[in-house]
Amino acid sequence: MNTILLTGGSGFIGHWVARLLPPHLTLRILARPYSDLSLLDRANVRYERVTGDLLDPTSLLAALEGVEGVIHAAGYISFDRRRATQIRLANLEATLNLFRACGAQRVSRVVYTASIFALGHAKQGLVTRESAFNAGALLDIPYVQAKREAELAARDWMEQGLPLVRVYPGLCLGPEDRTRSSSSTIGEWLRGRLPVLVEGGICYLDVRDAAAAHVAALLQGEVGAQYLIPGYNLTHYQLFEQLAPLAGKQLPWLTVPAPLAELGAGLLERLIDPPPLYRDMARLMRYRWWYDGQSSEAALGIHYRPLEETLRVTLAELRDAATADKQKEATQKPPLTE
Repeated sequence: MNTILLTGGSGFIGHWVARLLPPHLTLRILARPYSDLSLLDRANVRYERVTGDLLDPTSLLAALEGVEGVIHAAGYISFDRRRATQIRLANLEATLNLFRACGAQRVSRVVYTASIFALGHAKQGLVTRESAFNAGALLDIPYVQAKREAELAARDWMEQGLPLVRVYPGLCLGPEDRTRSSSSTIGEWLRGRLPVLVEGGICYLDVRDAAAAHVAALLQGEVGAQYLIPGYNLTHYQLFEQLAPLAGKQLPWLTVPAPLAELGAGLLERLIDPPPLYRDMARLMRYRWWYDGQSSEAALGIHYRPLEETLRVTLAELRDAATADKQKEATQKPPLTE
């Protein structure tokens, strides 16, 4: 394998994948004309920028000329129902277009960043590859629906012979999260806008470990395999219990029942834009999105770095971002008039 095409190279996971790929590989990055790849430039990543769009099938065929491996890390995370069309286009239609193009160009291997939300939550214990796929009650959430349909499409394409490898990372935290989509709840807490927690839990993963899993899946993963890379399975309370001493802040003072959290989040959606917590996010948070990744971690040779290391970096970047936002707001205020 010599030439790789990466989608999502400007994103959180994708740009770390680009940084961790072996230097002997020729890296192409699919990017729209306005995509910002400055993180890669600052890290001195060698790559060829290929202008294209996942919603433009013709541009995909051209980008895949001579490509042997693909890592599809592009996507769009949002729980704002007003963006339902954008969510569906970015997470489903874009993925379908890429699968078709990879099939047409006979790509040797396609690594797909799949979603734990497409698999389902833990009713008891941990979700395994055998017990997954139970998210039916949440399919009216646009993001879950789009990722679930993309998951089903991936299975169909594998049956048709597409050499797919699926990677399911936990909720990624860590350095260089420009959109802060994964750390938004922590950011709201730092700003004093998250006084309570919701029942439930999720798995947390350093983005660098997630990227390493994608690279390993490309180089040594088994075609057709499903790799669960959860990281650390924690309740929401357990996460903030670790964050509080690192941040020098008090824990949220109460864990509220899920129905009350959903009701409150729905009210906040009407009063604040954007709200500190979307109703659909509150619905997801009530469950335990915990996974057993031992077999996947062993197969790919993944060893997680300490969670405290990840949390320290995340907190530092969130604070830097908050300071920058305040400075920007100050410069945009109109001058005082006498």
